[in-house]
Amino acid sequence: MCRLVAACLLLGLAVCSAPVLAEEPPYLGVRFDAGKDQKVRARDVDPKAVAWEMGFRPGDVVRTIGAAKITSAPAATKAVESYLGNKEGASFEIVVEREVKDKSQPFVRKITGKVRQVRPGIHSAKVESDVAVFD
Repeated sequence: MCRLVAACLLLGLAVCSAPVLAEEPPYLGVRFDAGKDQKVRARDVDPKAVAWEMGFRPGDVVRTIGAAKITSAPAATKAVESYLGNKEGASFEIVVEREVKDKSQPFVRKITGKVRQVRPGIHSAKVESDVAVFD
């Protein structure tokens, strides 16, 4: 390749290469934000995306993702993305508080399952367990 480029330069030929595109992050289908109460919430959850399949719902307060206690929106995004690497069948665990109509206290849900890559940038998840926990 180097010899080809050098030969082209000596002959005065233009050398061009295809631009190197940065790999786009996987589409999660959720936006996280921190409220004034410092709790990180799931917002704008796309029902056709992997975040929905993992069990996130709009308004969920995210306590933990895996072993990480979630204290910021970027930390939540990074934790979810960590499951979406090249790991086929990676197990996940999330703990969320979910408001329920006609209940004074939110339910705390522990959701576990597996996430897999369908094709680059596209993932699918299957919940294996969704149970109420008491703290």
